[in-house]
Amino acid sequence: MYCIVCSFFLTACSKNDEILDCNCDPKSTTEKLKIGNQQFKASLYDYAESPYKFWSIKNEQIDDFYYSLTTDKTKITSIFIFSNNVSENMLKIENIIGYVTLEKNTDKNNILKYSINVFKRESEQGFVKINKDVLDTYYLSFNDISNVNNLYFETSKNIVYIKNPKRQFKGKLIKSSFQNEINKRLEQKGLFGKSSTEVCASPCPSHEGFCYEGMDPQYEYLAECSDMCLKDKVDEEHDGKDSTRPVSSVVLSPASYSFRDDYLYQHPGGDLYVGIYYQISEDFNYTNLDYTFAVRTVDLLSSIMPKIVDLTQNPFSSNVLYTSTEAEEVIEYLYDMKYYVNSNETKDNLDLLIDKIIEFEGATNNYITNHLEINP
Repeated sequence: MYCIVCSFFLTACSKNDEILDCNCDPKSTTEKLKIGNQQFKASLYDYAESPYKFWSIKNEQIDDFYYSLTTDKTKITSIFIFSNNVSENMLKIENIIGYVTLEKNTDKNNILKYSINVFKRESEQGFVKINKDVLDTYYLSFNDISNVNNLYFETSKNIVYIKNPKRQFKGKLIKSSFQNEINKRLEQKGLFGKSSTEVCASPCPSHEGFCYEGMDPQYEYLAECSDMCLKDKVDEEHDGKDSTRPVSSVVLSPASYSFRDDYLYQHPGGDLYVGIYYQISEDFNYTNLDYTFAVRTVDLLSSIMPKIVDLTQNPFSSNVLYTSTEAEEVIEYLYDMKYYVNSNETKDNLDLLIDKIIEFEGATNNYITNHLEINP
């Protein structure tokens, strides 16, 4: 079911459409950046539409640099530095207006997370921690870092990201106290929903969607985006038929993210569906993509979205989620999706999803929640 909710993210941006915004891959130049007395090799992401330059540095000796800023001897995973002045690829320590540290940690269920602290320069006291409690996150969102920049550092002109690659991990998209704190502060300032939540923040190119660091050894950055291309065409088609039901309102609905974060990641076996989705997204054959399938996806999403909301909000209720008749359309869609993927492994996983759809016909929310496990 999760793959159905998220499948439009696969079809929203056709790789055949020659629109630059369809390219989600960040582009950088290699530069040398001197910070204080230390020189680093950096990747510089500098886009005309971005309010700041983003510098990315991999360095296993991050502790040595961190100790030049503080007497704290915590072994941090990475640090974001905020400054308004980088002149001739040199950043003086006194020009750093604040920084954010991330420390690799685990929660009570032994799931990897980052512990985060925010420090701001005070004229007489040096750097002072400004968050009352330690904040936690299970993933690293550059949209969140962009919001930190706007909230705490008045939109600095440069963000420098130094990380120890040996302390990174592949995160899970579970909202935690860090994201909640950022959203609360945005809401207090009347900025919630008006910030970068629907526009990718640097280092990703600026376009509608959501960008976060993939924390994967194979990729430095991973961008999930829903952008122009087919989405605009389908939006236009559906706006003409029903102005209250554009594609973006269906696909980018908070309900789809909540289903992933607040339901699948919270119940045993749910993370397997998320894994299948990412496998499909990597294996999806965009050369076969057509407009009819995109419209069909949106129609199906619209019909099942109320069921997704009910399952998320009432996971243990006696409500029957769907009947065998309602399942037929979903099963047919999954069968047809096999045409758009390449590997037999992905096709086998689509068969596993079909089996679960059949198993859950006429079942209650409570039964489904307690039987999410997929047995190949």
